[in-house]
Amino acid sequence: MVAINEIEIVDSSATIEEEIVPEVKDSSTVEPSSYVVDAEVCIGCNICVRKCPVGAITMKDGKAIIDSTKCISCGICADVCPVKAIHKTNDEK
Repeated sequence: MVAINEIEIVDSSATIEEEIVPEVKDSSTVEPSSYVVDAEVCIGCNICVRKCPVGAITMKDGKAIIDSTKCISCGICADVCPVKAIHKTNDEK
């Protein structure tokens, strides 16, 4: 068995010529996106209900309903919907 005893020492006194800072938008102007179900398209398959990681989707009258207070906007429901009945509130259908 071979032991490694070398340690690389980094010079932390080196100066950076130009600091690169990513531009961050003001979070107060970012609209929260949540998802909605188009009841006319929903076929009531329950896939979204089973896949939602936070239990934000329930069924009513055979159609999925998303509780916006529980929804974390992960998009899993929209991804698994076989008829694309679920979309972001700020997206076009």
